[in-house]
Amino acid sequence: MRNFIVISTLIFAGVSACRTPGERTSTALKQSQNASACDPKGVLSELSPGGLFATKRVLYNQPRVEKDWIHPAMTEKSSAGNLGLFHNFVPDEQQAKKTKKIIGALAILTKDLASAKSGTTEISQDTAELTGKTDVTNVFSIDSEALLRIKTIKFDVPSKSSNIVIVKGSTPALRSVVIAGDVSADKLLFVLPEAGTFRVQGEKFFGTVIAPDTAVFMESSFTGSIYAGEISVREPMTRSFYSGCVLPVKR
Repeated sequence: MRNFIVISTLIFAGVSACRTPGERTSTALKQSQNASACDPKGVLSELSPGGLFATKRVLYNQPRVEKDWIHPAMTEKSSAGNLGLFHNFVPDEQQAKKTKKIIGALAILTKDLASAKSGTTEISQDTAELTGKTDVTNVFSIDSEALLRIKTIKFDVPSKSSNIVIVKGSTPALRSVVIAGDVSADKLLFVLPEAGTFRVQGEKFFGTVIAPDTAVFMESSFTGSIYAGEISVREPMTRSFYSGCVLPVKR
């Protein structure tokens, strides 16, 4: 019996290893096509690998700023304060071409998503419930006035789906907001096409924030990436970059 099991195992391993080059090529092609469908204009490739990127500056109020917190297209210009608490990062002049591509990608993404919508948003007392049925990409819209009284953003979406939230208004703010539901930092994207400022307060916040003309004040523990006009950060962060689809893709 033991010999039979050993022989069967070897045969199975041999069959698995002997997949033809054509099969492997076909699998790679399908993966490439899926990636293209999710990001047809190559926006994510221009924005990668994530971190903090600002067209004007990133001001980090911490004694130590880890390298991977800041997008590689940024460079530290100065640090100030008695303990060097204020670290000032600006776009790297040596990477001007890369910076220009990032700004162009932000403009494309913001324009494409400004009026997109596929999920529903319901406001009940202090909770915003975002419901999406697509297991690929769900796009929601929420007004900045509603955010002021919200304490919970609850996602009712399929597991592992991509989720994009379009925040409308000039001065949106999140005050002690909890994000609930089956959603992760790498599959959550906030887009602010109109905002002049965006302030986030509370214990923690996560996701990638796209706000090309916005001054973003991140005052909570943060996991994600931010692309904005100007960024101020107080707490240590964990870098995560949006890996979902950038357009409403249905299956």
